[in-house]
Amino acid sequence: MIHLPLVNMIAQANWILCILPPPVARHQGNVDYLPSRVFVDCNAISPRTATQVVETFAGTGFKFIDASIIRLSPKDKYNPTFYVSTELRNDRLLDEFTSLSK
Repeated sequence: MIHLPLVNMIAQANWILCILPPPVARHQGNVDYLPSRVFVDCNAISPRTATQVVETFAGTGFKFIDASIIRLSPKDKYNPTFYVSTELRNDRLLDEFTSLSK
């Protein structure tokens, strides 16, 4: 097992799926050091909060997907459903996100 600081792990990730509540996630660090990646907020958040998340990543190269996880935790052959949306200019990300489950 290799132990990596969070900042190193994020720097190497192409996708970041956040399950922290937005107020907690905002306090996890500065996004200025992050390379161009995709941030997926997996909480049921309001349109206002989604706008705040987009503003947080403005100018960083990060793309944003708003997602909600519906149903129970994964078990046996059951996988939860993700409902996702993004800005029209990032619509190809939805196909890429879907391909993560394959």
